[in-house]
Amino acid sequence: MKPTKGETCSIGGGPTDFENGGENPCFKDWVYSPLDVRLTRKEGVAVGHEETVQLDTAKNVKLTTRSLKPLIFEITDFLSNEECDHLVKLAKRNGLEKSTVTKRAAVTREGVNATLTEQQMQIYCRRINRYDSNKDGNVSLHEFASYVYHITKMLVDINELWTVYKTLLPEEARVFNYDNCTKLNRTIFVEFVYQLFNMKRLPYYSARLSEHSWVELSDSDPVLKRVKSRMAAVTETSISQIEHSEALQVISEIMDLFICF
Repeated sequence: MKPTKGETCSIGGGPTDFENGGENPCFKDWVYSPLDVRLTRKEGVAVGHEETVQLDTAKNVKLTTRSLKPLIFEITDFLSNEECDHLVKLAKRNGLEKSTVTKRAAVTREGVNATLTEQQMQIYCRRINRYDSNKDGNVSLHEFASYVYHITKMLVDINELWTVYKTLLPEEARVFNYDNCTKLNRTIFVEFVYQLFNMKRLPYYSARLSEHSWVELSDSDPVLKRVKSRMAAVTETSISQIEHSEALQVISEIMDLFICF
């Protein structure tokens, strides 16, 4: 990739006039430095569009556009079964670590108390009451579970669900109803909101339950060398750019399914 006249170096150099023999310290052997990489972007064209890419003299792959926003391609036969097994073996040798997901912002009693309004308390009562699916005037624990899932997108333990549910029950009451909810004081609502947003998701219903490892794209391994060359061909980038990128991530999902990124 040869820079054009007038481009500016991003790591210390100024504008350079290449037509008059100027040199730019950001470029070496016509490849941008790792700090100033310029990536190509594949055109998705349309969902379902197919494109054939020649990887080498013996192998072609088909790219199928599956989504435009975000741009997602399906690449068939990119790796053979033997190559996949080899990557899995390398990942296991390196050791698998638990994958993490972004945690929700912490909800504290102090924070709820500082922001909760009377109007919001009434809104909570009305929205919970909408889950009275059998229209008997009460919201059972089972119906409340639907409300919790709608709000938090989580499946939780029944005991934890009951702990949150009973914060909205007056003394000796065993079931929620709208009239009682509107009579509850602010202290009770603060505790309810705090408990609601601090429940723990059941582990096997996590948004992501997996392990992963990183495999460096080494030149000494013939399989990884082939993978690196194919990645360059499919993405229309140079091998140097790939070498300066992240390592190959191998993910083990539930049921021991391995996926490479």
